[in-house]
Amino acid sequence: MIKMLIVDDEEIIREGICLAGDWAEHDIEVIGSVENGVKAIEIIETNKPDIILTDVVMPEMDGIELSRMVYEKFPGIRIILLSGYNDFQYARSALEFKVCNYLLKPAKLEVLQAEVLKLKIEIELEAEKRLRNELMAQKLEKSLPLLREQYLNQLIYYDSPDCDKVQNELDYLEIELSTDNIGVMALQPGNNSRMELY
Repeated sequence: MIKMLIVDDEEIIREGICLAGDWAEHDIEVIGSVENGVKAIEIIETNKPDIILTDVVMPEMDGIELSRMVYEKFPGIRIILLSGYNDFQYARSALEFKVCNYLLKPAKLEVLQAEVLKLKIEIELEAEKRLRNELMAQKLEKSLPLLREQYLNQLIYYDSPDCDKVQNELDYLEIELSTDNIGVMALQPGNNSRMELY
C-alpha cells in the first residue's frame, strides 16, 4: 500500500483531503496529517511516506524548506505542492527540489486525486523494476561459478584472443586474472602415449 502524508496549516483542508479522497479504495494509506514541516519531518523519519501533499506557506517550516529537506535526505519521496495565488511564483522555486507538481488552491479534489494516482502508478512501476533487477542479480550470483568455469574453458579455444575483450569478460564475471602475461597450454595424449605440446 502507498503511504501518503498531508501537511497544511489549515485543519479544514487537511480533514477535507483525508476524508474526501477515498484513498483506501486506491490502496493509499494516509499515515499522517500535520500543520507544518517540522512535524512532517518527524513522521517522515519514523514512517517514510511515498507521497507528500504539502502547503507552501506554513508556520515554523514552510513547504519549500520541507521540500528541500526531503530532496536532500529522502530523494525517493514524491511531493505535490498546494499553492495559493499569492505564493504561486514562490512555489515555482521548489522545482529545483524535484517537486512533482504544484496545484493552485483551492484545488479540485478530482484533480488532486488524479495527480496522486499518477504518482502511485510511477511508484509501483519503479518497485516492480527494482524487484526484477534484484531477482536477476540473485540468479546471476547463483550462476556465476558455472559461467566462470565455462568462460575459462572457452579461453582455451581462442586462436588470437582480443585481450581487451577478454579482460572485460573477466571483469564482468569477477575473475581476478590479468591478461598482460597470460598464455594457454593444452596437452593431449598421443597414440604412442607421449604428451604432445600445442
